Amino acid sequence: MNAYKRMLDFNERHKKHNVIETYKRMQQKRIDLRQNKNLPNQVFFPTIEITGISDFLLLKAMQGELQQSVRFIELDSKQLEIYEFLFGAHLFGSWRNTLGVYCIDKEIFDDVINSPIPDDTPTDIFLRLPEWSIYIEFPKQVLFDDRHLANGFWATYDYMEQNNKWCIALNIVFNFESSDSIGYNHFYPITLFLNEGISILDTFKSIFSNSNPIELGVMVTTDYKMLAKVLSCLLLLCVEKPDISKITGEPISKSELSSPKYQVNKKTGSFIVPNKPFIYQLGARLGGEIREKEESINIFNSDKSRTVRPHIRRGHWHGYWKGTGQNKHFDVRWQPAIFVGFNG
Repeated sequence: MNAYKRMLDFNERHKKHNVIETYKRMQQKRIDLRQNKNLPNQVFFPTIEITGISDFLLLKAMQGELQQSVRFIELDSKQLEIYEFLFGAHLFGSWRNTLGVYCIDKEIFDDVINSPIPDDTPTDIFLRLPEWSIYIEFPKQVLFDDRHLANGFWATYDYMEQNNKWCIALNIVFNFESSDSIGYNHFYPITLFLNEGISILDTFKSIFSNSNPIELGVMVTTDYKMLAKVLSCLLLLCVEKPDISKITGEPISKSELSSPKYQVNKKTGSFIVPNKPFIYQLGARLGGEIREKEESINIFNSDKSRTVRPHIRRGHWHGYWKGTGQNKHFDVRWQPAIFVGFNG
């Protein structure tokens, strides 16, 4: 199921819980939080505030049915419905305001998803997403660990407390066509804290050291193998000069992407959200170069008299330190595919 249909399906199933009203309250509460300087602009709405604005969740919390820590494999269908509403309301209450869908070019996809992010990459590089919440669409379904068949994933900013300090976090929610994970089938996120000056490697080490061997009925190691792969995809949007274009092929800047997709009701101040997704291409220029060269290489290789066969050395992430002292920083770039033995 595509991302937009998944949202509509969620809205229909939770109509009885007044999900649309919850979305509207999120909009109004966000205005209050921003005016009181209690919310960074990158975050549309913090998950922790949703219980207080949803009559359904507030009732369940008062009845003791909404807990801070939970194992999904121990919940019945009614309990699962509560947590699905909590996680889904945060996800879709954020994403519905922009509805950005970023489709990775099929020619570079395998290289990107299988290329490890350099260990020294700063976690806060992921603060560069152009919208509060975005959806990355895979050009084909991806099977993770023979258990989870994914169409893509959402990345949504959140605001959470970690070690007695509030910081921006990034929630990754998979759009699985099928999965044996109860939590993931109910929009449970994998959360990455975006702390300044902390590397991806140190963040992953912290995740492992603070986690139990089994969480939510699945292995933590499996969860974060998946996270590592999708972060490689997400990094395409966060590099200094991302390769983003409209579906028509025209390049589009990150500042243009960040412009509001919603309108504001002048009387009430509420958002009038878009009624269809905005589709963008990610890596179309890089993919086009590969397609062009592959066609030429196939022609060259059909010549049996040639002793040296041209080929493509696949692309990968490359990182390096720049500057000195306090100006020293780590830069990450996509090293495009290299065409070896070909002069055409």
